[in-house]
Amino acid sequence: MVCEFRDDTGGGIPPMGLNPWGDPFGGGCGGGGSGDDGYEYPEPPENTPCEKIKTQNTNTRYKEKLKFLKEKTSANYESGFRVGNPIAGSGQTEAQFQQLSNFPGTPYIDFRIFNNTFGMMHSHYTGLVPMFSPDDINNFIKMLINASHNGIPLDTVYMTLVNPDGTTYQLWGSNSIDINSLSIFDQTVIDEKLNKSYKKEYGLETLNQSPQSFQENFIKFMKDKMNVSGAKMYSINDEGNASQLTVSGGSLNFPTPCPN
Repeated sequence: MVCEFRDDTGGGIPPMGLNPWGDPFGGGCGGGGSGDDGYEYPEPPENTPCEKIKTQNTNTRYKEKLKFLKEKTSANYESGFRVGNPIAGSGQTEAQFQQLSNFPGTPYIDFRIFNNTFGMMHSHYTGLVPMFSPDDINNFIKMLINASHNGIPLDTVYMTLVNPDGTTYQLWGSNSIDINSLSIFDQTVIDEKLNKSYKKEYGLETLNQSPQSFQENFIKFMKDKMNVSGAKMYSINDEGNASQLTVSGGSLNFPTPCPN
């Protein structure tokens, strides 16, 4: 018998081992007190980011958090949420959104990752580059590695960024990402090397450039300097319509809209 996965997280696919079901007799698949009855736990199916974004667009709690962040882009500090799977034994039945506080005395959010963390949502404010930063990418890498250690499918890992120029972006993981190729960067390396390359070499410090320039240069930077390959990036408009952003031959391709 093959066990199935039941999605009770309010949007994501539960990690392997959370709420498998399928045994009509109550044994195996997590049923009443049985041991290993030889039931097979398959890999959960991989839905596309487009399908997941559509699900987010119908999730009231996610939409409330997104609206909150859009209203915070005029502040002088970042705001954000950590997103995690329900904690076993807590009675929780949906994905959990925990509002993040700032590092003491700074405008930057304190993003810590726990075993159940699979997402991050945050805002940038006027004066910050309206694009994921090297620190953001490092947190994305941390979430991917954490997911691989805790049975969370890599294709459910995401990061949302809301900007004061009206752009909203998402990075999505993929089950094709080679976790062994990823490295977490020391903060000194980010501060002294990556931030400088990001701003100077890739021109991301120029705030009056077009969204397309930010998109192209960021995608190249993420792959070239932080070795993140296989992640997928999307731009999402105010109506919730998303388009995948890709680069080939060093140039930004025409965005690929998600199917309606």
